Amino acid sequence: MAVSCVVVGACIQRKPERTVKKESPVTGELASVVEEDSAMRVNLDIPDTARARVSQRNRDVVYRLLAQALVVDPEDLYRAALVLQHSERPAARECCLLAHKLAVEAVEKGYPRARFLAAAALDRYLLLNDRPQKYGTQYTRNRAGQYVILPYDTQTPDSVRAAWDVPSLDSLQKELKSIKVPKKKTTQYKTKH
Repeated sequence: MAVSCVVVGACIQRKPERTVKKESPVTGELASVVEEDSAMRVNLDIPDTARARVSQRNRDVVYRLLAQALVVDPEDLYRAALVLQHSERPAARECCLLAHKLAVEAVEKGYPRARFLAAAALDRYLLLNDRPQKYGTQYTRNRAGQYVILPYDTQTPDSVRAAWDVPSLDSLQKELKSIKVPKKKTTQYKTKH
């Protein structure tokens, strides 16, 4: 008796392999620079000279990486733009314009989180050139201690703001009104009677 073997092929579904994005050294270096920049922004005890020195060092890192054409990942473009947008005078003008361009490139490469940064960098650049901002992302405290939006183009519709993840002007103004103005610290002396 002849036995024939029939092999029945079964379709085995494999689980999709996890693709782990390999972090480049550029990503790690830029993430470290952004972390240092962010920490410096919230620590008001850092003297201006030290702040300027750290800001300059961080810009140098970004410029070195850009000059070597190593900043290509959209999230890295965002990080580089963030550092440059926080630049202080006298470098702020050029840095803000470059930050805007890098953030726009990050958006074009699929990193939507960079939209607001692109708008904010452009607004800051315009203000530094004595022109009204387009989106209204930049604000300051007035003499009464209230936060107010710096001069802005009144012709920019909220739909354009929304396209760049910027809230409407009404929302921005309400948000600024809700910010609690920190009171100045005063030393209180206790006396014993």
